[in-house]
Amino acid sequence: MSFAALGPISFSVIASPTAMETEDGWHFAEINLVEARPTLQWVGDELRRVRFSLFLHQMFANPRADLAALKDLADQHQAVPFVMGSGDLIGNFVIIGIRKTDEWMSDQGDPIALSAEVQLLEWSGEMPAGAPDQVATTMIGIEGSSGSGVTAIYFFGSSLGQPTPDLNYEVVAISTILRSA
Repeated sequence: MSFAALGPISFSVIASPTAMETEDGWHFAEINLVEARPTLQWVGDELRRVRFSLFLHQMFANPRADLAALKDLADQHQAVPFVMGSGDLIGNFVIIGIRKTDEWMSDQGDPIALSAEVQLLEWSGEMPAGAPDQVATTMIGIEGSSGSGVTAIYFFGSSLGQPTPDLNYEVVAISTILRSA
């Protein structure tokens, strides 16, 4: 189960945004009148803006790789669907900004924890010809359960030294999961 997906990137419940802000607007033109107060005329809807914040810690994510995945998506300069875990389509968006703050760093300068703000702008037109159907293929954080009270999962590398991507609350031994009270 994921909190949301932005094109090929899925946000796990544990690494879900810590805050999400949506901004809608309506554009009005001000028309000056002779010897009277100006009047307004609705011109059209403004593009929706979405801003969300992430907190990525090496206990449940790979902060550097996860941020790189978002930057790679932004570098494609293509609109992708933003879909909530419930299946609700928020719309098609482009990434217009990513702001990163290193919260904790190792003595080698590697991020242990970072926060990031991702800014999206709605794509109002048709999806470009040849735009791939986006399917979530990259998971940010390790998948958990929204109703389980999971606050962190200790994960162990596979025999290849890589975190196993399919760990979830149903198959991980209970002793490896920290649950909030």
